[in-house]
This record gives sequence, structure tokens and C-alpha cells, in this order.
Amino acid sequence: MSPAALSSDPQKDRMIIIASDSNLEEELGKVGKSGVLTGGTFVDLTRKELRQQAKLNGAQCGAKFASNEALKSVSYPIQALAKSSKTLPAMLGCLWSGKAITRLQWAAAFGITLGTAGFSMGGKKGSDIEAKPLGVLLLIVSLLCDGTVSAAQQGMRNQKEKLSPYEQMFMTNVGAAMILLPVAFVSGQLQAGIGFLMENITILDEIAIFALCSAFGQVFIFLTIAWFGPDTNAKITTVRKMATVLISIVWFGHTIGTTQWAFVGVVFASVFAEISEKLSRASNWKTDEPASTDELLQLSQSGPSPWHSMMPRLTNGKKENGKKSRVSQIGEEQRRPVLPVLPVHMSSNFLATSACAPSLPARPVGTPQKRHLAARGHAAQRAPVVVLGGGAAGMMAAMTAGRRGRPVTLLEKNSELGKKIRISGGGRCNFTNISEKLDRAYHSSPVIDEDFAQSDGSFFQKAFRRYPPEKFIALVESHGIKYHEKKLGQLFCNKSARQIVDMLQQECLAASVELCTEAECLTVAAVDGPRAARYRIEYLKDDKKKEIYAEAVLVASGGLSYARSCGATDLAHRIADSFNLKVTGVRPGLVPLLLPSDAWTRSLTGVSLEVAACMGSTVFVERILFTHKGISGPAVLQASSYWEHHADAHKPLVLDVLPYLKEEEVLEWLQRRAESCRKRQSRRPMPASEELARKLPRRFADGFWKNEASKHLGVRPRSGLEDLESSALQRLASLLKRWEVKVIGTEGYPKAEVTCGGVSTEELSDETMECKRQPGLFFIGEAVDVTGWLGGYNFQWAWASGFAAGAVC
Repeated sequence: MSPAALSSDPQKDRMIIIASDSNLEEELGKVGKSGVLTGGTFVDLTRKELRQQAKLNGAQCGAKFASNEALKSVSYPIQALAKSSKTLPAMLGCLWSGKAITRLQWAAAFGITLGTAGFSMGGKKGSDIEAKPLGVLLLIVSLLCDGTVSAAQQGMRNQKEKLSPYEQMFMTNVGAAMILLPVAFVSGQLQAGIGFLMENITILDEIAIFALCSAFGQVFIFLTIAWFGPDTNAKITTVRKMATVLISIVWFGHTIGTTQWAFVGVVFASVFAEISEKLSRASNWKTDEPASTDELLQLSQSGPSPWHSMMPRLTNGKKENGKKSRVSQIGEEQRRPVLPVLPVHMSSNFLATSACAPSLPARPVGTPQKRHLAARGHAAQRAPVVVLGGGAAGMMAAMTAGRRGRPVTLLEKNSELGKKIRISGGGRCNFTNISEKLDRAYHSSPVIDEDFAQSDGSFFQKAFRRYPPEKFIALVESHGIKYHEKKLGQLFCNKSARQIVDMLQQECLAASVELCTEAECLTVAAVDGPRAARYRIEYLKDDKKKEIYAEAVLVASGGLSYARSCGATDLAHRIADSFNLKVTGVRPGLVPLLLPSDAWTRSLTGVSLEVAACMGSTVFVERILFTHKGISGPAVLQASSYWEHHADAHKPLVLDVLPYLKEEEVLEWLQRRAESCRKRQSRRPMPASEELARKLPRRFADGFWKNEASKHLGVRPRSGLEDLESSALQRLASLLKRWEVKVIGTEGYPKAEVTCGGVSTEELSDETMECKRQPGLFFIGEAVDVTGWLGGYNFQWAWASGFAAGAVC
């Protein structure tokens, strides 16, 4: 390169230096001005321009931050509705900076805003609309920032000497990085993102491709700003969603509702109206017809455009026939071409999530998308990854695979995602557990149906090491969801389980996962052909059978629990059977137990007490509740998962009704109370139930003594402790510690919280959940023969198994 070339404008005291790397430092020392280096070019800036650039960068970051933070206090439809009106503050910003805007342009802006907002809200239910004052305030701040950005961009366009689109793009990305990187470092999100990349090094090539495509996209955005103005750019970026929809309808056969079609028409009618006006003015300029004062003023304040070759140059609203304007002179004499710098694309969700997932087009989150996949012509749809089931494990797997850049389609039978999540934990979702019992809280069906042997947790350990509870807690916290620990390490949402569903939907959509609801999978079959189409999935949508081909299928359809309320099916078991995979021990789990119809405990309906419930060698110390059908409560629900593991299906449930006393301590207490009764001065006959009521609920003490203890000891129901011999007191103490309750069954899948059993762990890889004998087929969550204790353990298995499969599929 030749020695540095210097050119200056004495009126503005500014210099532009073009220097080779060897001469650059020397020349910069001579000039001593602020500047930015791009390749071999040094672009210096005046203080005013630096202030404008700082304001521009700050407003851009503020708009993204406020918009993302608003999602913690408003539902996604409200956020989408607010951001649909971005065009209006952008035009107000341009107006503030002196740009003339015609009435038709204002009308077109209102039409685009109305159409986009109506389209975004199409199909939303009232229950999907949530808005808190803080969230609304943040959305207003975001829109004000958008207006500030447009005002700054228009102000920079109004200057005679302005940066090229490429230089502006470079400055914008550098400024954003200077703001966001320190914030990300202080909040720990930068370290988390780097850690994620180190754990998933194979996705770096996909990130590089995404960054390259993003850079080219930014080139078009900044060229649009330079040629047409920030107001036009805001309109284009708002309308692009509609263009994407039309492309998807033509290419993929997607559908939208009639109302949404009407709003699409409003948007494009507005766009065509403004284009017609611009073409009409261009025709006037080309034929030298007189232009209005507003048109001349607007043109004088705009940058170079594709129409400049057809019209005379304008300076201060007047034509300069045959003489180039000062802007043109500076552009030719002092500016040199600068190669575009490919910027690092900053994700709009960078501050909101703990993982560095690429920024992707926003799509509605408040309600799952109503679009569906369909065959285009006679060619079946293809998707590299198909997830069957939109529950906890399915959404976790889909978002994990999507973050890796894998195109993912999720098929869900119900009209909304996460139905079981919504009703779990009494509507607050016990989403994980942080106790030290994680490795001991899971079991699978035994190979031999003798006394159940507790699993050592070896199958689960690798999944939990890769995705422990702490990682999901970090995800919850990044979305601003407040939670609390109830007991035994159980974590619940402070407000609603819906927050967890919305969080997972947002993560899926941010990862560009295609969410397809009301799509019931019928069959999955292996096909001969290329790797990209090794499985054919047949599903039912809008009463029509459709097909989709996939490279990997993740079965996350759960089990049969909550069959009535959530529409659960045995799809996972049927798919496993079709591939000759072993399915073991399928039965209801965490379910109330049934007692004989003539059991005296029917009179105890509503009575609750704390016990140690024992089934085989497994013991749970929690409360039980007697019902009109049998017995329930946390301790019984826990024990129910082990009930049918025994050769004798009617082996009784053993209850210790005084769990915090040893048998010797119970005997000592009974002996003391019996001795006290014998020493009473005025002895009045008192049944032993009166003494038992000192330790137990009175209704239970009365019924237990009358129907169990007295018959077991062979004494009258009115007998007191003082009437019992030492051996009888010993047997009573043993009965209180080991009361055998006859169980005849469970209340079945409608009341079961989980389905025990499933696809055998022997068939799956403990690292990836992929079938050992069927590559590309994965089973996760409740579909697998893994059952956890009550208290968030089964959700943690869903997160861990979903992450394990999504990270490799």
C-alpha cells in the first residue's frame, strides 16, 4: 500500500487517514484524533459524531434489554403486540431529526402496525394475555429507545460527511460489544456461554455459518438505512414476518386463519400504497416535473438512493444543474472504499438466557403456533430432528437440539404445550429437587419379580452429571422466575406453573424450533434411504394423515398418567414394540391405593397423620390421608410405585404410625401410661384409645383400637391400658410400629402422577438415550423405565434425559 494519504476539510477540522499497517501508528501519532480502525483504514470522528454513535449504541442495547426484561412481567403476545408498533416511534424519531414525512407514509405506517399487530395476536386466547405495570413500562421504554435509534440514524444521514453503510455497521457492532460484553461478564453469562461452547465444540462451525449469514443480513439493513432511511428500514423489518409467512405457505404448505389473512392484506396494501407514491415521485423527478416543497426537502435530507442516478442533485432543496453537491465532492475525493467487516452478531436473548444461543426471529410464545407441517405437492416434509411430545422432556430436547443449529420440528397431540407441567405441584410446578438423595431417588423395573432391589442409580448418573438441578435452576433464574424451597429440597414456582411452560416455549422459539400442536403421531417406521430420511413419521392433522421424514426421532410422549385430563397415550410403548424394543413394568405410579370395600378405615375419610410407609425394603416418612376409597398422601404415593414389584401383588402396605419413636421407646411409653392408670385414686373405666389419642389423631386412635388393636390382642374394645399384661403391651407396641394394611389395587392412570416402567434401560445408551439397536431413535422422560420419587425428581429426569438426547441428535 502507498504511504498514508491525508485529506482534510478545514471547515469541520476532520481528517480521514488511509494508511498501511506499517505507517499507521506513525500517522496516527501525527494527527492525534479519535478514530476507529477497519482493516487498513482509519476513520476519525468528531466529538459530535462520537456522541451520536454512543447515543445510538446505548439506545439499541436499551431497546433489546427492555424488551427482553419485559417478558418477565408480560406474556409474549403483549410483547409482540408492542414491538409491532416499532414503525411509529421510528418515524417520530426521523421527524424529530427533520425528515419530512407525507400523510400517505403516515397512513402506511399505521396500516403496517395494525396489520402486524392483528396478525401477531391472531388465535390468542384471553388467558394468554398477561401484563403487569413493570412489563408495560419496559415496553414503553423499549419503544422510546427505538425512536431514539431512528432519530440518531437520521441525524447522521443528514450530515454532509457521513460514514459509509459498512463503517456504520462496524461502529454499531463495536459499540454494542463494548456495552454488552462487560455486562455479560459481570452477570456471569459470558462465562456460561464460553463453557457451553467448550462442552459443545462441534457446533462452532454452525455458529460461524450463522455469524456469516447474520453479517450479510446486517449489510442489507445498513444499506437500507443509508438509501431509504431508518423509518423505511423499520417498516421492512416489521413486514418481513409477513413475507416469511407467505414463503412458508407456498414452500411448506403451512396455513393461517382467515382473520390473519385479512391482516396480511392490510400490511401489503399499506406497503404497495407507499411504493406507488415513491414510484410516482421518481417518475416526476425523471421527467423534470415540478416537485413539491416537502418532496424536495425529504430528498435533500436523505442519503444516496437507487433513484439518484435518475434525478438531479439537490442541495438545501434546490437543484444544482450540472454541478455536484458538496456531499458528492467529499464522497468522491475523500472517501475510499472500505471492505465490509463481518460483525459478531449479538443475540437479543443474550442477557436473558444462560446459554449463548443464536438470536433467531421472534415468534409468538403465549400460545403455541397454530401452523402445521404439511406435504407440499406430492413431496413429504423433511426435518432433520422430530420430537414427539411437547411436555417437559420434549421441549427440553427440542430447545437443546435447536441451540446446536439443528432444524427441529416438535409434534404435540394437544392444543397447547406442557399440559402436565401446568397442573403439576398444585399449579405451581415442583420443577426440581436439590436434596442429596438424587442418586437414590430413581428406580427401574427389576429383572426378576422378587423383592424389589433399589437401583444404584448407575444409569442416571451420566445424565445428571451433564445436566444437574443447578443448570435448570440457572435457566429459571435467567427468566426472572421466582421460586421457593418447600421441604425436602423441593423447589416450587412462587406464582404459577405456567411460567415454566412459557419459559420452555420461549427457549424453543428462540432456538427456531417448529412447534406443531394438534398433531397426533400415528406411527414411526424405519425406511431405506439416505441418513437424512431414515424414519417416516405419520401423523394426523386437521383430520388428514400426513407424513414427515426425519434423520432422528426423539420419543417424549410420556406414559399413561393423567390420561383423561392430559390426553396421555401409550404411543411410546407402541413405537418401542414396533421396533422390538423391550418394554418393562408398565403400571401406574405415585397413585392412591385402594383398600377393601369393607375396611374399617373407610370411616376415617379425611384423617391425616405422619407415618413411615414401607413397601418391601423401601421406606418413606411423610403424611398419609385416608379417603373414601382407600389411602393416599405423599407417603402412600411414594410407596405405590413399588407395590406391584412383588410376586404377591396383594402383599400389604406396612405403616409405622409412630415413626419418630423406636419400638422400645413406644413400649416404655405404654408401660408408663398403664402404670399411671393403675395408680389413679378414683378409677373410672377408660378405653386404651384415650391414651393412644395423646400421640395420634383421636378419630384414628378410636378406630385403630376398636377395629385393629383390641382384636389383635383379644381384649374388649372398652379395655384400658391398665388391663393389659406386659406381653400384650409388647404386642401393641409392635402393632403400632408395623401395622399391615391390605391393599387390593390402585386408583389407576387417571389419578397416577407418573407411569412406572417403560422402554427398558437395557435398550438405551446411558449417555445419549439413543437406542443401542436402532440408531437415530431416542426415548426420553417418562417413556423410559425410570421412575423418581415424589418431589420434583421426575421433572429433573425429564430435563436431564431431554438434554442428553438433544445434545447429540
